[in-house]
Formats: sequence, C-alpha cells, structure tokens
Amino acid sequence: MIAFGELLKSYITESGYTVYRLSKQTGIERTGIHRALSGQRILSEDAVYKLMDFLQLESLERDKLMEAYEIERMGAQTYYQRKIIRSIIEALTLACETPALEINTPKRIEVPENLFTNHTFLHGKYQIISQLGLLIEHELYQVDSPYIGLFIGHDQGFLNRIIPTYHPTKKSGSLSSLPVIEQLIPFSRQMVPDDTDILNLELLRTILPFSLTVGAKYHIYYYYTSCSYEFFDNLIFPYYIILKDCVVLLSADLQHAFLCRSEEYIDFYKKQFSEILKQSKRLVKEFTETINIIEHFTGFPPLADRQYFIEYGPCILSSADSSILDHMLPADVPDRDFVLKYMEKDVTHLQSVDQPYFIFTQEGLELFMETGVITDFPEGFTLPLSPEDRMKILKRLYQSCVEETQVIEIMNPEGIAFPGNLSIRASDCYGVGFFLYHDKKSSHYLYLTEHTLTEAFTDFISSIADSSLVYPKKTTLEILENTIKKYSQ
Repeated sequence: MIAFGELLKSYITESGYTVYRLSKQTGIERTGIHRALSGQRILSEDAVYKLMDFLQLESLERDKLMEAYEIERMGAQTYYQRKIIRSIIEALTLACETPALEINTPKRIEVPENLFTNHTFLHGKYQIISQLGLLIEHELYQVDSPYIGLFIGHDQGFLNRIIPTYHPTKKSGSLSSLPVIEQLIPFSRQMVPDDTDILNLELLRTILPFSLTVGAKYHIYYYYTSCSYEFFDNLIFPYYIILKDCVVLLSADLQHAFLCRSEEYIDFYKKQFSEILKQSKRLVKEFTETINIIEHFTGFPPLADRQYFIEYGPCILSSADSSILDHMLPADVPDRDFVLKYMEKDVTHLQSVDQPYFIFTQEGLELFMETGVITDFPEGFTLPLSPEDRMKILKRLYQSCVEETQVIEIMNPEGIAFPGNLSIRASDCYGVGFFLYHDKKSSHYLYLTEHTLTEAFTDFISSIADSSLVYPKKTTLEILENTIKKYSQ
C-alpha cells in the first residue's frame, strides 16, 4: 500500500500544480502540505477533501487516496479491522433480506462409484468441490443421523460451495433428522494483519451469514493456536472433513484431496477431532426463541461497562419506564411477569451506565413514530406503543442527546445500509449479540464472547460517532427536534 504522502505527491505532480498554488487556492498552509507529503503531519479530513476537489481526482483516485489517508490516520490494523466489521454488517444485511429457499430434497443422490472405493485422490478445486458436494448431500439425505466434522482453513467461502444453504421442506420427508455440523477453527490470540486480512474477523465474515442459512445444527468451536496459517499451508494435507463412513483430507490450497474409507483412518481423525473439541469453546451460541434470548441475558449480573447498540429503529429500552414497558407487553405473552421483570432490570441498567451508544436510522425513527412498532423485539412479541408513549420516548432521546448522558447518533444512509430486522448489541464484558427477526414469530440470536471479536465490534461502534457513517450531533438534534414538532401537531 502506497503511503498517503507519496500518493498525494504523485497526484500533485500529475496535475502540474505547485504546492504554493495548492496552498493559495485551498487555504491550507503550505508548510502543512509539505509536512503531509513527507509523512510528518496528518492533515484534517476537511483539508484532504479540499485537495481532492481542487486536483479534480477521479472517483477511484479519491477512494484510493482516502484509504491511504485513513490508514495513516488510524493505523493499518485498526483501519482494516473496522473495514471488515462494516463488511460483516453488510453480509448480515444480505442474509436478513434473502429468504431461505425451501426445496424438495432428492430421493437418491447419484454419487460416482470411485468415491465409494477405499482410497481416492481428487485433483483440482472444481472437481473437489463438486464431488464433495455430492458426498455431503448423500450424507445429509441418505444416511441416518447425518454428521459432518470440519477442520478447514480460512477459505470459508469453500463451505458455501459444498454444504447446502437451504432448508429442506418437511413435505419431502427424505431428511431423517436435522444434520449436525461441527467445525473447529484455530484463532489467533491477537489480530495481526496478514497483508489486508485480520484472520479472526475474516473467518467471522463468512461464518455468521452461513450459520443463518445452513439447514443444520451448525456448531462452531474455536481454540487458540500459536501456529500461523503459513504453518498449516506447509503441510501436505493440513485440513480434513469427517463424514459418517469416510474422511476427506484437503491440501491448504484446496487443489488436492484424499478420500479414505479405512476404519483406521476414520477412527484416527475422529479421535483427533474429538480431543481438540474438548479443549475448544463455542464461538457462536444460537437461540431461536425470544424467551430463550431473555433467559440467556438474565444470567448476567449488571455490569458497569459501556453498552453499544446499532439498530434500525431507536432502542426503546434506553428511554422507557415501567408504565411504557407494561403497555408494550401483550397480556398473553408467555411468562409475562418474568419478561417484564427482565425489561425493567435492563432499563435500569442501561440508564445508569456511563454514556451508552445508541445508533439508529432516520427511517426507523419515522416508522416508530408513525406506527409505534418496536424493532427491539420480533413483531408480534410486543404491542405498538400509543402516540403518547412514542412522544415520551422521542423527547427523552432528544434530552439525552442534548445532555450527552447517552451517545445518540442517526445513521447517514449514504454511509451504511442497515436492515429493519437486525439489531447489534455489544459490550466488552457481555460480548456481541446479533438479533435477527425473520418474521412475526421467527427470530435468531447469535452471541459471541471471544475477546478479539468483542473488542473489534465495540471499537467499530464507538468510532462511528466521529465518522461520516452518522450525521453530526447538530444534524441529529435537528432531526429529533423536527420529528417532535411533526408529531406534536
């Protein structure tokens, strides 16, 4: 990656302008530009935009220069870490908006005869992917109690191509039981950039959307290793996939594979997999019932660490009181007293911690004020709030923003898209939770506690407040004030 100063210098040289003229036309001090070109000073973002405008840079040139500027301003690791977090949110957005396909599973999977021999070599990524896909479909639909054990490298896109990401229909009746997929992932204790990759986050970028779409009990386990991926790459067959009656060994580049049906080989790899599994931890815990999500959170003691929220609509719990909570819960909701007690406890906690972050969309704010629908929970789990309760929430949000007791930010729609059925909650102590609501009754809650991932998400959300991804505080206050006027009439 070319340093910001070097890249800017090349653009200035191509333009034919002198630093003196740039300074005179843009109002930026000449010494400041010279020091920026030599890497001795970091210009303000406003100054960089002025220079780009005056130099009339093309779109790709502007993107390249801004990337170099951000890397110099915040450091390469932080820049790439935040970039990957943003891409994870975008990937989850696509997963939320793409409905799961339901298909009738085939009565018989045609598997080439050579895959049933005791030993078979496969060469070429295309052949490996296609034949592994057939083997796995055979395992899923024609083997009782199907099971898949995965120990594969950081090419997680490989999973999407060999494991079906659809949910079989109940009508087909050919899936005897929901398959179990267990995956082992080696993690680095500290996220060290490998060129532009930060491996722990890169793995998560595919794992989270995949866990939402795969039609199986998908359990991911991680363990820490001091070995780099270069170490695994130097082994002949460092990775493997375990099926019920065979094991497939894979080269690091996925260009070569060895399929073996020897009981001795299968037992050896199953034992090795089991031993590592005992020393590993669940990376993603998954819940599909709202009441189970609430039960999960009640197990945590109230902690004083800062809370971070990114949601489509405003977080109601940040500004609610006991009467509003009572109004929003239906009389027939399961375990109503338990749920209400949890909500009251969470409200008290959120309103007592130091400056929690609440980031939401203007579109979600308008939807809430127009309909009273609460996006903190699946539609149908709570009742729409009355106009009076909505106005109470809105005025409290505005007051919290003015007094800065909470960090209230509204997303810039040109900066990042955020779906209406996704909420993210993070804290250094609790971990990171992803709430995904598919319809009125269906929901997913994915929960992470691994410390490098938790730190990355809390860093990303806290950094949003000073970025172009959200409106400035002045604009946020204007939006809240105008919304109050609009719905007070």
